[in-house]
Formats: sequence, structure tokens, C-alpha cells
Amino acid sequence: MNTKALNKKTAKGASWSLVSNVSIQAIQFLGGIIMARLLLPEDFGLVAMVLVIFRFANIISDLGFTKALIQKKDVTELQKSTVFWFNLALSIMLFVFFFIMAEKVGLFYNEPRVQNITKWLSLNFILTSFLVVPNSALIRSLDFKKITKIRVLSTVFSTLFAIGMALIGFGFWAIVAKNILSTLFLVIAFWIVVKWRPKLQFSTLEFKKLWAFGRNVSVSTIMTIINLEIERLVLGRYFDASTLGIYNRGMKYVKIPFTLGKGSLNKVLLSSFSRLQNDREAQWKQYLLYSELLLLVNIPISLLMFWTADEFIWILLGEKWMDSAFILKILSAGLIFQSLGFPNAYLTANNRTSRLLWLSVVPTAVRVVLIGFAVQTKDYTSIAYVSVIATVLNSITKNILSIEKKRFLVGFISQIWIYFLMGGITFVMMQFVNPYMDHSYYLGLILKSLLIVLSYFGMMFLLRRKKLQALFSKARTVFS
Repeated sequence: MNTKALNKKTAKGASWSLVSNVSIQAIQFLGGIIMARLLLPEDFGLVAMVLVIFRFANIISDLGFTKALIQKKDVTELQKSTVFWFNLALSIMLFVFFFIMAEKVGLFYNEPRVQNITKWLSLNFILTSFLVVPNSALIRSLDFKKITKIRVLSTVFSTLFAIGMALIGFGFWAIVAKNILSTLFLVIAFWIVVKWRPKLQFSTLEFKKLWAFGRNVSVSTIMTIINLEIERLVLGRYFDASTLGIYNRGMKYVKIPFTLGKGSLNKVLLSSFSRLQNDREAQWKQYLLYSELLLLVNIPISLLMFWTADEFIWILLGEKWMDSAFILKILSAGLIFQSLGFPNAYLTANNRTSRLLWLSVVPTAVRVVLIGFAVQTKDYTSIAYVSVIATVLNSITKNILSIEKKRFLVGFISQIWIYFLMGGITFVMMQFVNPYMDHSYYLGLILKSLLIVLSYFGMMFLLRRKKLQALFSKARTVFS
């Protein structure tokens, strides 16, 4: 496939991946509002305690084989079967391990209710092992249209079922059921759509080849998960379920634009970069184009989150969730830096997994140390502050050491200055506007949103019109 054809297929895949994430996030957003109204912060916190630990265990159950199957130019039936049987065996062992250790998980959090939640959610280890090969096959072919349909239907089905359970008083079990049913639906749908079936064969040699690639990716992914989840693990351990539920809600809303943008593009660009391994210039052009588009969208979103957090939380979730607004404000500052580049996809596609590993270890260690200091304050908002600092350091370091330093720095500076300028402008505007909006959350949300959006795009039009025209011209060329 030539570069032009691949660009078009990548753009089409990116479009469907974005549709998938937008649809899923919209359903989860609306379902989350309903469930947050029906349940307590404590209910969400209890389930989050278990899911945090399972995020780490899921990496062990995969061991980087999904990305290994995507990255390879050619995948044999023997390799697919080898991965399937190994993942199934490992997942069964993890299920047994956590079922037996459920009591210890409860003791770790000093929360007995976590025990039964752990036992039930451990079923997902076995279920997800059936997704690895079919999912990687569709991603390899950039067939995100099928993936989108499956994931959207799974989200609708599980969300509606969970809302029904919450309505009749099942409490946190509604959230548990949602997680299990969502995975079960995905397994059934993927195995219907993807006609591949495992053969009774296993190759130690092929396993070693895939493991040589997957081990560094797997360790790097564990470091990434620690970066993302260490706050919630610490909150569950040293605070309580209600505090974790409050923090988790604010974090979820910050992650929505990240998941929609970078989450959608990472999967597509990993496949695209892998096909362009011998054309670094074409890789860089894609890297820069999608980075600029992502920042263009996320800058105003970050500012909106910061200035309208109180109104947003009060209107959607009610007074019992108002502490989440402050967390949302703090964490929104890190969104821009999370949007910078695609170093993980770039390094993985080019088989530079050793560098990816070390670029994950050091920032993770820094984050753990910072959060360790924050815990000593016994104030959960301190954890949010150090999380933003660690996010900024992690993002800048990874990008600088992944691609050409000069190219990244020029691209970074040309984009990020507009964020700080807009931050200053909105700060001045809000000093005049805030005193007149205290009496109405609805009026405050509408007027603040209009001021931020209009001033941002007005300033972009005045100061960066030529750059915007060039950017959209590039995008049209790729997507056409």
C-alpha cells in the first residue's frame, strides 16, 4: 500500500475511531449522570478500588501481545493461536489468584465490601482473553467501522442494564454488572464478526519472538498505568471510598477529551506508523498534523473545564458531587500537555521499545515520589496538584526524547504559547464576569462558555489565520 492510500485509510480509520469514542463517551457521560444521581460517591469509590488493581493485572494478562500482533507486518495462524492459548491460560490463573486473594484486597483497603466485588470482577480476566486476537485483527486492517459498531452497542446495552439495576436499589452492584456485561457483549460480538478460530497448536519459538517485542511494551504499559492510576490507588488506601468516588468523578471528566482525541488517534497511528517504518518523513508529517489538530480542540476545552467546573458539576450531578469541581479544575491544567504528540505509538511502531521502556520508568518513578510526599499532607487535593506536575514532565520528556528535539520544540512552542495567552485573557475576563454570576449556575455556564469559545477562535482567526488555513488544507488532503 502506497503512502497516499495509507494516509486515506488512516484518516478513515481515525474518523471511525473518533466516532466510536465520541459515541461511547456520550453514552457513558449521559449514563454516568443518571447513575451519579441515583448512587452515592461511595458506591463509585468501592468499585474503583478494585478496578485500579485490575488495570495492572490486565497488562499482565496481555503482556504486550496485542500490540505485537498489530506491529508485525505479517501474522501467521500459528502466531495467533499461540497468543490465544497463552492468554487464556494466564487469564484463568489470574482469575483463580484474585478470587482466592479477594479477602486480602479487602484488608488492603480496610473495606470488607471490596471482597465480593473483587471476586465478581475477576471474571473479566477470562472474558478479555477472548478479545486479544479478534481485536488486533480488526485494528491491523484499520477496520474501525466494525469496531465502532460493536463497542457502541456494548456500551448501550451495559449502561441501560446498569441504570435499571440502580433504579431498583442494587447500589454499587449496578456498576459491577455494567463492567462484566460490557466485556461479555464484546466477546460475543467480536467472535461473530471476526471469523478466525484458534487451532490446537502452540509454538514456543513464535512465543519467544512475540515476547521479545511484547515484554518491553508490556512493562512500558505498566509504567503508563501507574502514571494514570497511582492517585486512585493511594486515595483508596489512605482515604475512603467516598473521597475516591469524588476524585474519580473529576478525573473522568478530564479524561473524556483525552480519550476522544488522543485515545482515538493512538490506536490508528500505531497501525499507520507501523506501515511507514521505512519512511520517517511521512511518519513525522502525520505526527505533527494530528498533534496540531488535537491541540486546536483541547486548548478551549481545558479552559472551559477550569472556569465552568462549579456550574458544570452542580447542574449535572447535584450538590453531593460539588467537591469534584475543584478536582476537575486542577486536573484540567494537565490536559494540554497530555495532548502533545504520540510518542508511545511512534516508538512502538518503529520497534524502539527499549527506549519506550526507559522513557516510561523514569517519569513513573518521579510521579510515585511526588504522590508519596502529597499523601503526607493528608489532603487529597495535594495529590491532584502533583499529578499535574508529573503529567507535564512526563509528556515533555517523552516527546523530546522520542523524535528530533528541534522539530518537537519548534512545533511545541508554536502551539503552546497560544494556551498561555488565552489563559491570561480568560483570567482577566473572569475577574469582571464572576461577581455577576454567583446567583445563577445556569447563566454562569452559558456566559462563561460563550466568552471563552468566542475569544479563543476570534484570537486564532486574528493571530493565526494563515496557520489555520494551512492546517485545514493538510487535513483536507489527507481525509479527501
